[in-house]
Amino acid sequence: MKNEKGKIMVVDDEKDTCDSVAQVLESAGFSVDKTYSGKECLEELEGKWTNYDLVLIDIMMPGLSGIELLKLLKKKIDHKVALAYITIVPKAHVDTTSVNGFIQKPFDNKDLRREVEDMIKKFKTQRGEKEEQK
Repeated sequence: MKNEKGKIMVVDDEKDTCDSVAQVLESAGFSVDKTYSGKECLEELEGKWTNYDLVLIDIMMPGLSGIELLKLLKKKIDHKVALAYITIVPKAHVDTTSVNGFIQKPFDNKDLRREVEDMIKKFKTQRGEKEEQK
């Protein structure tokens, strides 16, 4: 079994973008699953919430938007998994207070890898501190 840096779910209705993000992150040593809609993400994650370190969510998706998906995931995951937006929507137009990170499209592959590594590391550190306080 290869040494994985973390397990990530990428949610984006643009298949090419979703596949590209997954490929970049897999080449950096992450284990990545992909879903192409909010509904598919909820179905895929059901019962496996804590198997992931990070869920990257596109905001602009048909049906269940990324913002709606985030609200549903926050209720189910209960701060056990990092949640981040990966979107073309400018950061100034997005409420980022309820996410653990924000990646602006288009992005440089090196920046994507670094941002994801930093998000997971920071989230695990914060989660560990919260566990110690209990």
